[in-house]
Amino acid sequence: MTTTTETEMNKRIILEQRPKFTMLGRHHSEETKIKISLANKGDNHRKGKKHSEETKAKISRGVSGERNAFWKNGRFIDSRGYVKVYSPTHPNKDSRNRVAEHRLVMEQHLGRYLERNEQVHHKNGNRTDNRIENLELVIMRNHFGEIRCPHCLKSFWVK
Repeated sequence: MTTTTETEMNKRIILEQRPKFTMLGRHHSEETKIKISLANKGDNHRKGKKHSEETKAKISRGVSGERNAFWKNGRFIDSRGYVKVYSPTHPNKDSRNRVAEHRLVMEQHLGRYLERNEQVHHKNGNRTDNRIENLELVIMRNHFGEIRCPHCLKSFWVK
């Protein structure tokens, strides 16, 4: 059986072998606990502080468009499989300044913007194949209801 002095000596030896920077066996002060808590809460170090307009402009220029690390020449495939292209000046752009590429190709071929009642159909059904030979203009006011494509024989509905 060990005596208390042997136990204390063993604890002292173990403590001496540990690195000096550990907090093992010690407690943080209340002030330090508060500082640690605030540091772990994200942006609290900036609480109450706002970026100047100049800094906001620099941040915006640095992460948008071609300067962004994820920039892919403005091309994006949406959840429905259509290729969208960044086009901030297009009159029919969406909320993220994108336009469907097949509509852009048809507009360039026709030399004018497409109207809202005009749809562009992919003949082979491949929504990423935007060659002009594969695209067909469909006018909705003449084709209410179900349309069957003569090329791919797929049916689709036009509202």
